[in-house]
Amino acid sequence: MKLNREMFNQKTLNTYDGALKSMIDNIEIPEMAKTLEIGCSESEMSCILQKLGYEAWGVDFNDWALKWGDLNFKFIKGNFQSVELPENYFDVVIDICALHHFGIGGYGEEKDLEADIKSSYKIYSCLKKGGVFYSSFDRFSEYFVEQSEGFFRQYNLEQFQKRVCEGKFKIEVYKYYKHSWDKATEYHEIELTQNITEAKILFVKMRKIGE
Repeated sequence: MKLNREMFNQKTLNTYDGALKSMIDNIEIPEMAKTLEIGCSESEMSCILQKLGYEAWGVDFNDWALKWGDLNFKFIKGNFQSVELPENYFDVVIDICALHHFGIGGYGEEKDLEADIKSSYKIYSCLKKGGVFYSSFDRFSEYFVEQSEGFFRQYNLEQFQKRVCEGKFKIEVYKYYKHSWDKATEYHEIELTQNITEAKILFVKMRKIGE
């Protein structure tokens, strides 16, 4: 099933803006799928998927905080790396601006600069054979920046593939988007043949390999 922006509260679209838009515009959920969203405490995605009849789960380090969304799905509070999740269970895992924060320490979690790598193995173990992992984040850079302070790491596509995908996922689709926090209407896809220096968002669709 394809999603559309009309399904989402405008406040949600404003909060995540370009990263959420790129996810909505590209994600496809199979019929009767089981979904897992990482970093979901302020996201409306799992609420909507549950309403649409999917079995939706979500994990976040923080308490549920979305004031305009009903907590109607299975919500687990805790560090993604340490919470208990079923293996080979989910058809789809969704990451909207979460993985690039993991282990930086900006949200009070223990600092671990390899948390994104470790978490990618957990995502792999949670997905069924042939399952799909969608990731969209708004701190794309031409250069990889592993921050020891602050709130996020900046990936380029090469480092995202090396740290998150290598040996676990095959990238099927990737897209760059231009986005401005100051101009909410300034959001559009940048063709792969164009200069990507203006890109601020990277959307990636990956499929579990092996097994």
